[in-house]
Amino acid sequence: MAFTAHKDDKMMEELNETPEDVEAKARQLADMLRASKHAVFFTGAGISTSAGIPDFRGPQGVWTLAAKGEQPSASQRQVRLEAAVPTKTHMALVELMRLGLVKHLISQNVDGMHRKSGIPVTKLSELHGNCNLEVCDGCKREFLRDFHTRSAQHHLDHETGSMCPACGGKLRDNIVNFGENLPVGALHGGFANSAAADLHVVLGSSLTVRPACNMPQDTAEKGGKLVIVNLQRTPLDDAASLRVHAPCDVFMCKVMEHLGIAIPEFELQRRAVLWREGDNSVRLAGVDANDTQVPASLFPRVVATVGEKSTTLTAEPHCFSCPTDAECSVTVSFFGHYVEPDATLVLAAGQQVAGYL
Repeated sequence: MAFTAHKDDKMMEELNETPEDVEAKARQLADMLRASKHAVFFTGAGISTSAGIPDFRGPQGVWTLAAKGEQPSASQRQVRLEAAVPTKTHMALVELMRLGLVKHLISQNVDGMHRKSGIPVTKLSELHGNCNLEVCDGCKREFLRDFHTRSAQHHLDHETGSMCPACGGKLRDNIVNFGENLPVGALHGGFANSAAADLHVVLGSSLTVRPACNMPQDTAEKGGKLVIVNLQRTPLDDAASLRVHAPCDVFMCKVMEHLGIAIPEFELQRRAVLWREGDNSVRLAGVDANDTQVPASLFPRVVATVGEKSTTLTAEPHCFSCPTDAECSVTVSFFGHYVEPDATLVLAAGQQVAGYL
């Protein structure tokens, strides 16, 4: 993968504009967003560096170091992806989308931070996959995991060793490695929204990986405005209506100030459903907080209690016996990425479904 590093010092150089210039350009983008009918944002690794996740082509980026035969130092590996907290930029995008100022989000990142932050799945194109997802190669059903799903050693091998509970098909991670095709849905969503966009804002991307970088280019070629926020130069700089050399969080905080919109704090959401199956069976399942149709593996340990009897469940599906006329409860333990306390969910006698948020 080292061949994807920048090959000249000029492209490697990080530039920082003066606070006055950043302020003025933030005001310009705020005005553009107000006037836009279909704004699209495009994100790269640069929006996650403040969360402790290294970028790829910065001076200490993953590919930059690999090109030198080096590995990130212990201090550079600041946080596990599962424990990373969405940044100010992530949360600004959530609010802009909630208010209708952003119509679609395209991301090259596999860290899952946009989905975790609360971006609706229907308005998100994750071009290179999500390290927390498994997909069935048979029925194509998705499964969200609270752990890193990729376990294969060869870059073209994606099988995780798990099987689909719905159809029995093999589950695969959905990470897109170099030389592989992008997922059709994400590709279509990205290009369709780029073609419709009158404003395309790039945050933290070097714009060197195709076909992803063709999306903001398409907007510019169709007459839309292109804004690029990245510390390093990019191949599309000359096509940009506005070019900003500043950290993403610094710039987006200023943009939100000029829009008069507060950036919400990140709140970790967990959702589970406890329900009766038949006369004497109860099942617990985690689901994606943003899309309840997507199962989510959230609990490595569940203690189910019926009357005076407790049973510990450590594998999915989390099922146990309970008469319809009896109350039961489950106490769930999380994987501990966010030091979450245990939570208890109660299903009353005769109650069919209980939910926990």
